[in-house]
Amino acid sequence: MRNLFKKSSLCLALVLFAFGSYAKDVAIYHTSDMHGHYFSRPDETGIPFGGFARLETFLQQSEHPFILLDSGDFSNGSYEANTSKGAYSIYLMNNAGKTDKNFKKAGYAALTIGNHDSDYGDRGLRKMLGSFKGDVLANNIFGLSIPGNPLKSSAIYNVDGIKIGVIGIAMGGVGAERMLIIEPREEDLLTEIQKLKDNKADVIVVLAHDSMLEIGVSEDKKTALLPQLKNYQDFAGVDLFLGGHAHKQFIKQTDSKKDLAPWLMESRSYMEGVTQIIIHKDDATGEISIGTPQYIALYTPEDPQVKKYLDLIRNDSLDQTVYALVPQRIPKYPENSKDRAPARARMMAEEMYQNIKAKEPGLDLAAYSLNSTRSDLNAGKLTGRALADLVPYDEHAGTFDITGNHLKRAVTGSIEYDKKYGCFSVYGYSDNVRISFTCGQNGDNIRLTKMTINGEEVQNNKVYRMAMLTHLPRGFYEGKPFEVWPKNLPDDGTIIKHYREATSSALLFDIVKRLPRKDGMSIFEAPKDVQITQTDRK
Repeated sequence: MRNLFKKSSLCLALVLFAFGSYAKDVAIYHTSDMHGHYFSRPDETGIPFGGFARLETFLQQSEHPFILLDSGDFSNGSYEANTSKGAYSIYLMNNAGKTDKNFKKAGYAALTIGNHDSDYGDRGLRKMLGSFKGDVLANNIFGLSIPGNPLKSSAIYNVDGIKIGVIGIAMGGVGAERMLIIEPREEDLLTEIQKLKDNKADVIVVLAHDSMLEIGVSEDKKTALLPQLKNYQDFAGVDLFLGGHAHKQFIKQTDSKKDLAPWLMESRSYMEGVTQIIIHKDDATGEISIGTPQYIALYTPEDPQVKKYLDLIRNDSLDQTVYALVPQRIPKYPENSKDRAPARARMMAEEMYQNIKAKEPGLDLAAYSLNSTRSDLNAGKLTGRALADLVPYDEHAGTFDITGNHLKRAVTGSIEYDKKYGCFSVYGYSDNVRISFTCGQNGDNIRLTKMTINGEEVQNNKVYRMAMLTHLPRGFYEGKPFEVWPKNLPDDGTIIKHYREATSSALLFDIVKRLPRKDGMSIFEAPKDVQITQTDRK
């Protein structure tokens, strides 16, 4: 009987082999720019989606063995993430996919470091990453020692017989004090790619905190980390580029006419969804193919075990405390064709100006970046949670000198174009500033025609005292046009004077405290834009 079973099993195996049933599929699931958004929240229609509890259910339902990869900015950007210094992010990432029966190792296989992951400083970053059970991959970091989890340039993961090679590329941030994060060098990338090939990687992935988008992304998100990849022949054998930083969702094959052309993709932000890439291997031929990637928004039910943990770490008082009423939705980006400056950024700039001018009477103006307010404000009750999400990074303000000529160049350089919004400013300025500019229909020919401070036109050779969040005059990201002190040099406080009590959250809460009241309720409204005007369209 036992011999008969063996013979039957062998015959069945031969039949299955003949029909190609030995082919296999595995999945790569990719996230980026989580920013500590662990919990579900309503979409624009009010339906809850996103968060780790829904991710867990999605992973349990996976039909394939899989690995999880993250492109950085996972640790900072919500109240709970900030108060735990990223520890909750690491715990949740370590335990994601814990009930999957097809893949022996739970959790994210690898991550790379985003610009906000160093917000807690070098020491905080080392402590946080020392608890991560997966690999920390970064080809371009020097001087970062992680206790118990040495930094790697690349790694290979064997997922059900398919070998996936991953190269990490990190991005530096304002908290990176002693470590050096450089632009990836071509020779280093080629070395890593060749190493993965020599070790028989079936698929090669670049996991980076960077965007390959050229349009539809603001100038502060256009970085210099990976432009050289565009010049490599077929990306020197790279199959997948998994990016981030721009908070965008897109999937694009570099050459749609070539089946083996590399894919570029980014997976939005705030744990709203995942990108799924299916890798197919025919065991009979050894041939590898990659299916068309898909972005999947997380509308699955919430896993009860993960939900229980999330309920424990969530600060419910933020959700229960109502600070004001928002009569109408206030978007992060201008949506009115006549609105050229972001409303909340203008409010923050004026609050910063008044706060610091009381201590430094010589202050001329203040500016606040649109990107320092992180989300839309929907109509309805303004809770502590909404306020915490609005300015999640507790950055502080500082003052510095800037010439009129430099100021006008910077104002011009921070006017951007979007086909939905038209031309608009990436900054809001204190109420004493007026700006007029011209802009072509496609965002070309941008020209500053007039700028006044306290009613007087800005003079090229005059030195003005200006206030901003301190990372901006250091040239980080959207602050590049205003740079007066290079970001790679230590800031000893002689060029930029720091006002550490004037944090984003403190400024915002001061605004809310003084809101006008209607019918017994404080009202949070967007002020009309009388500050920045577009004088013509060519």
